Parts: sequence; structure tokens; C-alpha cells
Amino acid sequence: MTVAQLLEAAARDHADRTALLVGDRAWTYRDLDAACSTLAGRLAHLGLELHSGDIGYRDPDGYYFLVDRVKDMINVAGFKVFPREVEEVLFRHAAVKEAAVVGVPDPVRGEAVKAFVVLQEGRRVTPEELRKICHEAIASYKVPETIEFLGALPKNPTGKILKKELRKLG
Repeated sequence: MTVAQLLEAAARDHADRTALLVGDRAWTYRDLDAACSTLAGRLAHLGLELHSGDIGYRDPDGYYFLVDRVKDMINVAGFKVFPREVEEVLFRHAAVKEAAVVGVPDPVRGEAVKAFVVLQEGRRVTPEELRKICHEAIASYKVPETIEFLGALPKNPTGKILKKELRKLG
């Protein structure tokens, strides 16, 4: 489900529920949908389209979650793997300080899952231990084929992990 679809559904189902707080302003789902529609209309007038690249879902209680980015999705033999899901499992181990998951070329399956992990100072864990945690929590095709330990993950000046750089290391 795209962000636009999420906002449309939220505006329809929970129009007056607070969606976002910015300073002293509380934005409802209706407010956000209207603002996005206005922006999309202005961009369309210029011959442009607005694609956020975010992927999300709505849970049974009606809450909306943005889970990952389309461009980061990994395709393992036709199965979709969202890196954030794998990263959250890796973070369950106390030794993991940072983790980033990317897709790397695989001659048979198209892409394979690879994890880059930074450990907490003074802590140790083996790739096998991390893979075991993953096998217990997620489908086998989502488990990282390889896990590489780094001293630090590459980041931009604002602290965002540069997955493009990690793919090059792949």
C-alpha cells in the first residue's frame, strides 16, 4: 500500500484522529490528506508526480505504519524482503549496536540478503548466532546469507545510513 493510499484510507476511516503533531499544531488525517492532495495537484499542474517511495500497512486496530522504502526492498527468487524487518530481528541481540540489510546479486535467486552489523563496544557475537535468531523469527528466505561486521556503517552528514555504499561493499 502506498503512502497516498494509506492517507486516503486514514482520512476516510479516521478523519478527525490526530495523525501528526508539529509544534503547537495537531494535524488530523483529513488535514494531511488535504495537504498532500493540494501538493499533488500543484505538481501535476507542473507535469510532475509525487512518489514518496514509502511502503506501509494498516493493522486490524486501524493504525497505519510506514515500514520501508520501495527502493530498498530485496527480491529473493520472487519473494519480497523488507530490510527493516530483518534489521529489527538483528537488533534483538544485545551485542548489536547498528545493523543495515541490503540485497546483493545472487546468480540463482536474483538477490540474496546481506547484513552489515556494528557491535556494541566490548561485545561479541558470531554470524551463526545472529542467523539463528533470524531463523527463529522470520522466514528462511529472509535470513541473511552473509553477515559482515564493520567498525561503523557509512552515513551521510545527517546520520542516514548509506545503503548504496553498503551494496557496493556487498
